[in-house]
Order: sequence, then C-alpha cells, then structure tokens
Amino acid sequence: MRRSSLLVFVALAAPTALGVRPAIAQPVLTDPVHFRIDLYADFRSLPGNPRARSALLSDGTNGFPAGLYVTGGFDRPDTPILLVDAPSHVTVFKDGLPTNEALLFAQGGYGSGMFVSEPLDLAIKRLLPDGTLTTFATVGKGPAGPFEMTYFQGSLLVTDGSDGTIVRVNPDGSSHTFATIPIPPAGPDAFPGAQAILTLSSPAAARFGGPILASNFDDGPGLTQDSIFVVSADGKTVTTIASPVQKPTSLTEGPGGAFGNNIFVSQLGINSQNSTGQVSILAPDGTLTPFLKGIDASDVVFDTKDVLGGGMFIMDGNGSPTGDLPGRIWRVRAVPAPGAALLLAIGALCLSPILVRGRA
Repeated sequence: MRRSSLLVFVALAAPTALGVRPAIAQPVLTDPVHFRIDLYADFRSLPGNPRARSALLSDGTNGFPAGLYVTGGFDRPDTPILLVDAPSHVTVFKDGLPTNEALLFAQGGYGSGMFVSEPLDLAIKRLLPDGTLTTFATVGKGPAGPFEMTYFQGSLLVTDGSDGTIVRVNPDGSSHTFATIPIPPAGPDAFPGAQAILTLSSPAAARFGGPILASNFDDGPGLTQDSIFVVSADGKTVTTIASPVQKPTSLTEGPGGAFGNNIFVSQLGINSQNSTGQVSILAPDGTLTPFLKGIDASDVVFDTKDVLGGGMFIMDGNGSPTGDLPGRIWRVRAVPAPGAALLLAIGALCLSPILVRGRA
C-alpha cells in the first residue's frame, strides 16, 4: 500500500499566491453554555485541498489503525481516504481512488475490511488494512451510484444516487431493490437521488414509527427541496416526515449522555461553499432544530470509545470562502457542569492526605 504521511498544522491564516487567506470562520453553537467547539483538523495544506465528506471511526481492533477515516466525496479527479489520528495530524491512508463517498466496516457474512462507496464508478469497493482494494458490488445506473450505507437486520442497505432506490446488497455482491423513496425534480446542473440512510435503535424507531430513516438530495445550486423519510421494516411503506429540507447529506443517532439519543442531520450550505449549512436535530414530527450553524456539514461521528479524546466530530466539506474548498473537521464536546468540576476538585483534595500517608 502506498501511504504518505503529511502533517497538517491548524492555522487561522495561511499565505497564498494572492496574499493571506481569510481567517477560518468558526461555526456557532446554539447552546454554547453546555458545549464547546474547536477546529480539530484542516485539510488545506494537503495537495488538491481534499474535502471532508464522510467519516468512520476505528478503535484499532478491526485491523485498521485507530483513528478517523475520512472520504473526500466525488468531485475530485483523485480522492484519497485520509486517516486523522490526532489533532492536526492527517495521513493519506489510501490514494488513487477516483471517488469515495462513505465508509462502513464489513461484518458478519460480509467478511472483513472496509466498504467504500464510489458513486461515479457505480461500485462498492472492499478496502483491506494492507491497502488492497477490490470491487465488492455494482450499484446504480448512473450518473451516480452508491452513496450512504447501513446494516439492517444483518443485511447491507445502500442508497442509490441514480434514483430514489434503497438497495439491499447480499454477501455475494448481488443486490435487489429494498425500498424506493421520492426524489425532487431535477434542476439545471443537478441530479437528484437517494442520499442518507440510518438504522435506528429500538427506542428511536419507536419514536419515529419505523426502523429506518432516509433522505433524498438534489445537488443543484441553491435548491432546498429535499426531504427526510421513515421507511418500514419491509421497505414497502415510506412516509415523509420533513420537507423541504436544505441538503441533508447524512443522519446520525446520538450516543446518549450530553448529546442524548437525538437524530443529528448534517446539512450542506445552499451553494455548497458558503458556510450556510448546519447540523440540526430532527424530531419525530419532522421539526428541525439547529444545533450548530455556519458550517457546510456533511457528516457527524461520535467518539464513544475515547479513541480521539471523545466528543462529536463534524465533517466540514465545503466551507471555504476562498473557493479552494479544503475539508475541515470540527470537534464538539460537552462542558462539564460547574458542580461536577467542584466535586472532582474536592475529591482530589480529600484524597491527597490519604495518598501521602500511604506513601509514607
């Protein structure tokens, strides 16, 4: 495997041929009392200014080094898969891919490795820890193909960017239609299709009235006519719960704790590069409440195993005001309650004499 190591330093401004780039605008939390945000990684020092489209977190137990694996989307001629394993530290884990949209670890009867969806190749590839890349399945009729992936009842479900199809892919790579969601009409320079998909936990499925959430997406400039749907377990019933929605690219269920079991919707900006997107919380009645504004959000991943220090990691795929469109990763963490911090401090003071006596 060809693997090049490139250190990325987070800086508020970097020189360009035209002078100095503007400072990176920090997204705004709607609840700054209970959460804080910081820039975790900035890709603009990497060749080609790769985007940050979708992410998958490895804890190191599946053969892949621990860290956050990040795809770049499908609008670059050469789109690497990046590995972010510390603040401001990014390596190219696998390069030479024509496109890559989403990542998912293979499990059960699907074997080993990591699945990579490649929309423009109409393929799902299997990536092994040593860098070997093979085609696992073909999905879609074009111009796009597979986008987001999830497991449901032991089977792999994939959204097809060619149309509104949700495809069930079998362990042998064969596939058939599982469900079909409506898609918005195609506008100029746009192609609508199925986009995000999420298998809900049992409590969330009870709240939303179905086990699967999915979205459509129209990549045209300025369009805000997308929707989010609930899909039944047999795929036969599709119910619209939110419409219109501005460019929902991914859906993520919260892990509990400070973030709750909310459904977080990543939304790109209206023109895909002006930081007018956001991360929203989706209610069962379809209400979208902003959680973070001023970010072209394309994916949300939670670090529940403290691989990178915990928190919510948000992919900022398109938010460059300069037009060179580098990806960024932001981290949101909960602010400890003042009472909890005080109790920890008192506990430490109380333990100090005991520890000193124990060493005497």
